[in-house]
Amino acid sequence: MKYQIALSPQAQLDIELVFDYIAIDNPIKAQKFINEIINKIETLEIYPNAGKVDTVNNCRVLVKRPYLIYYRVLDNLAKVEIIHIRHGARQMFLGQF
Repeated sequence: MKYQIALSPQAQLDIELVFDYIAIDNPIKAQKFINEIINKIETLEIYPNAGKVDTVNNCRVLVKRPYLIYYRVLDNLAKVEIIHIRHGARQMFLGQF
């Protein structure tokens, strides 16, 4: 079964901020990297439980180095909700969701 992917408003903003940060130096590289993040997220349509379990934040984490993609699997809705995307060197997420 294929899961639907939904980006939270925070995740959408995170993608824009990643693009803006990389685009300062190289807009082409920024678009390429965003495409790689999106491709990684799209793998969750088929493999929703691919990411590591994050018990602290009660979600899963998929890695697209150097970024971490936090998401929640909603099996009853066949949906994957992307919650937050952040650089791996930043402080732990500890989001409220």
